[in-house]
Amino acid sequence: MSKDVIPYIVLCLFCLGFLALAVVSYSAVFKRAGSFRAAVQGKKSGWDEFVFRTGLQWETKTAIQNPVVKEYFGADLADKTGRLIGAYRGYPVAVENSTQDIGTFRNRRQRYYTRFHLTIPNPAGLAVVIKKNGSLTLDPQDAGQRLLQNARAYDRLLRIPASFGIEIKQHTLVYAQPGLEQDADRLHMILETLCDLAGAAGKW
Repeated sequence: MSKDVIPYIVLCLFCLGFLALAVVSYSAVFKRAGSFRAAVQGKKSGWDEFVFRTGLQWETKTAIQNPVVKEYFGADLADKTGRLIGAYRGYPVAVENSTQDIGTFRNRRQRYYTRFHLTIPNPAGLAVVIKKNGSLTLDPQDAGQRLLQNARAYDRLLRIPASFGIEIKQHTLVYAQPGLEQDADRLHMILETLCDLAGAAGKW
């Protein structure tokens, strides 16, 4: 083989390797895009019903910055990947779904979370953490039990099928559960329960 041909062979191999990497990257991006679009479409009707019931409004926030992916999703879905904001029963409320990338580059996938954030009165400086992973755990136990009793929330929290965490600290009440909650009845029940907890904390 002529020495003059070797550089061309090396260049061709390099180009082929680069092309293969580009194809793998492209496939990974649109695989994630397809799963994300399916999740957003699946939740759309449930969240729109939740908006109708509560009067919360979609915040103008486009989570999809890439214009190619935004075009792939469509403007309507892209605009509805933000969060809901407003006031409910007198409490400022934000409800959002967020994502976290997990896995390696080729096998990367997104994990979804549903979060509620309420600004509440807390004159006594109550600090309580409530977690559910099968059963409810309260920290501190005495304050948590009193809070749930005053809010009549224990049974309702147990009816939520997902695991979740609730934290009351200073003037914030935060609820978070893994997964993208799509059921309007459940979203509404969670918000009502959190408002009852906020009311009990305000009367502490």
